[in-house]
Amino acid sequence: MTKILNILKNAFLPILFVSIAFVACEGPEGPAGATGATGAKGDKGDTGLSGAEQCGVCHNNGVVLFEKAAQWEQSLHGEGEIYLYGNRAGSGCPECHTHQGFLEYVETGAVNGPYNDPATINCRTCHKIHVKYDETDWALTKTNDVTFYETAGPKATADLGAGNLCGQCHQARGTTPVIDFGAASYNITSSRFGGHHSPAANVFANNIAWVPTGSKTPSSSNVHSAVADACVTCHMTQGPAVHGEGVGGHTFKTSSMEGEIQNPLACTPCHEEVKTFNDKEGFYDEFKTDMAAVDAKMQELAWRTATGWKATSSAPLVLTPNQAAAAYAYQVLLEDKSNGIHNPKYARAILDNIMEVLGL
Repeated sequence: MTKILNILKNAFLPILFVSIAFVACEGPEGPAGATGATGAKGDKGDTGLSGAEQCGVCHNNGVVLFEKAAQWEQSLHGEGEIYLYGNRAGSGCPECHTHQGFLEYVETGAVNGPYNDPATINCRTCHKIHVKYDETDWALTKTNDVTFYETAGPKATADLGAGNLCGQCHQARGTTPVIDFGAASYNITSSRFGGHHSPAANVFANNIAWVPTGSKTPSSSNVHSAVADACVTCHMTQGPAVHGEGVGGHTFKTSSMEGEIQNPLACTPCHEEVKTFNDKEGFYDEFKTDMAAVDAKMQELAWRTATGWKATSSAPLVLTPNQAAAAYAYQVLLEDKSNGIHNPKYARAILDNIMEVLGL
């Protein structure tokens, strides 16, 4: 038996080694073979739109696109060179003053400025232009709720409908240090103290971070929150163009720069009597007059100059916390520029308390 096993082993092992050698060793690749026959054609795809059909959604013999571009050129977004000034490293400026910064911030929550080729806010900043080349290109680039930069306010977010796009930038920036009402005093150390420019979203959403205490209690709601798309509904209602200056539409203006031309057409569905902004019980002009009185009093007290707060880091303006809250709230209402219209009851109560603090 042992002899038989040895014979089999001696016969099998050489065969195994030879087999492995043939498997493991590979010679050079030979020449390519002849090209095979052409395969069968696939199914025919759907016929696409012609260039005229696709591009013609926007580029046609109408004037709608031209009209919007002409309106935009009259807007503050279409004027000046602030996009160059705001093209800086870090956050705070480029996400609202440059096209690239805005889109990057909306997408990632951060910015990577300065940009080599900064552009001003334009059609593509707000709309998804030339993405699908159809009506969906008019969709907005930001639709989710506004998240407030100033975290000291009572609200973290607000839903302004289509106005969420506007509120992304038209809101107060953070202020430090925070106003501590339990402290003995508060030092203002900058002539630019306050919520920065155009904090309309904070006023509209009842979200001014600090307001002075007084006899009035600011409302926690806004009657204008019933306006579905907030900023868009009122500021983009088509209005007249008079003496070369337009309002409404993509000018985003409710009135001309000097106020002679007004566009109350967005008001009339609820306020039929309104022909000018002051027609609602004189609210607009009274608010404007009282704001001017507050400014005059603050200058008399040497809190302010004609251009800003009378304060520097080396010579701070020392106020009580309630006075500082009055100063902060005044600056927000001033930069809001609606003279209370964005949120009438809320703004009026705050202004009344500011006047009380000043003894007016």
